[in-house]
Amino acid sequence: MILFSFVIVYIVSLTSATTDRSSKVLIDVQEDRLVFGETVELVCHLQGSLNLEDGSSRQWSGGAFNKVLSLNGYSSDISKYQEVIKTNTEFRLRVLNFNESDANQYYKCVYGFKYNETKLDLTKKLYEYIPGESEIDTRFIVNNESEIVTTYVRFQKMYPEPQCVVYADKSSVNMTIESKRTIGLFLNVSLNSEIKTAECCGREITMICSVGTRVIVRRTMEIPECDDRNELVKLPEITFGTGVQNKTQV
Repeated sequence: MILFSFVIVYIVSLTSATTDRSSKVLIDVQEDRLVFGETVELVCHLQGSLNLEDGSSRQWSGGAFNKVLSLNGYSSDISKYQEVIKTNTEFRLRVLNFNESDANQYYKCVYGFKYNETKLDLTKKLYEYIPGESEIDTRFIVNNESEIVTTYVRFQKMYPEPQCVVYADKSSVNMTIESKRTIGLFLNVSLNSEIKTAECCGREITMICSVGTRVIVRRTMEIPECDDRNELVKLPEITFGTGVQNKTQV
């Protein structure tokens, strides 16, 4: 009888130990591509017997100062960190307005005595920085002497490299990189292209720059007739000059 009781206790203990070993937390990043200025969401998955209904403590920590970011739903900075519960087996941390201080930092999720961590490693993760209007300079320059329309765009800060195309009537020209510098995590990039004036006199030309499927620049300019370009013409947002002496860039 004593032996039988010992066998039962041993089996129960062994089962509990096996279950405990299979109980763990995993962490991953919801987004395939991290976008600066937008929200990044970290996901903590509960495995095995772990379940939010058992009432164990939830915690997120890490970031630039390796501190507690959220404890049982209470954020250390509600404008920056928000916990979201999706199911009984996962909880998430939203990092709002993702920026340089958030990048390449470790983040840890803790549930009871189980934990895991991950690094927002930009050497292994795709990321984007979409420039604002103040970080973009676009110009159209008409040169009568060479009979060339030059289109130019400069991004003071962006990532990754853009794809820029100029469309004139039914033709198109890919813009080429004129200069490129790496500044920390980002790029400073200038691109240009040239079109013969005969191909666009009296027509609209449009510059479009994209990162992936996202259009970040769309500029359109109507080029005067070929015999009507004797002075500098200014339109909203874009300036283009005429004649070699008026190769003005604003």
